[in-house]
Amino acid sequence: MTSKNQRGFMLIELILVLALVGLVLAIGWNVFGLGQKAWQNLQLKLEAEAAVRLTSQIISRELNYASFMEIRNDGNMWTSSEVKNGDRIIFVNSGDVILREITAAGNTDIIIASMERGNLDISMAKRLNAANSNKPIANSLDFTVNARNNNAQLIYSSASAVMLSNMLPNTGVPISDISLYSKPTNCTPGTRILYRTEVDKFDPSSPGGGFSCGW
Repeated sequence: MTSKNQRGFMLIELILVLALVGLVLAIGWNVFGLGQKAWQNLQLKLEAEAAVRLTSQIISRELNYASFMEIRNDGNMWTSSEVKNGDRIIFVNSGDVILREITAAGNTDIIIASMERGNLDISMAKRLNAANSNKPIANSLDFTVNARNNNAQLIYSSASAVMLSNMLPNTGVPISDISLYSKPTNCTPGTRILYRTEVDKFDPSSPGGGFSCGW
């Protein structure tokens, strides 16, 4: 038979064991929670980086041969009378980067990039002339793509520059009160851009006469 003292010691030992088990479980759960949080943050960062890089690559590729470019801010979307068939517009809608193409049948919107647990935003501006801050360089575009979480905290950002090698003289920089960087009074970065590509393709013709190859 066990004495009262022995039963008391066994009860205390049981309580201590249960307390230790509870402590170990609590520590393990906290470690698991921290690990899961770190994994979620890593996934979010990778998603943000991929979305930002994809957006930057597409914008650079699309604008590389633009012959016409105009930057505007939210609330100043182009109307049907201001666009031509074939024009394209890049803008952000509800955190998604949209590429809109103007066609005779209507507008076609394609989502360039999006995030499941965050939002994207874009800032675009013509590069300022070092000699005159009121005159931006017409054939250059600086833009930044940002990825933010649902709390608007910045996760990943990338700044890029594009040289517009096909910009048409005197027609590629529209002047208006809502066309950003067209006047000293409205030279602030915009959030959307309309561009047009007009390329004069090489048209080979039959060789003419009246010459020799020196033979």
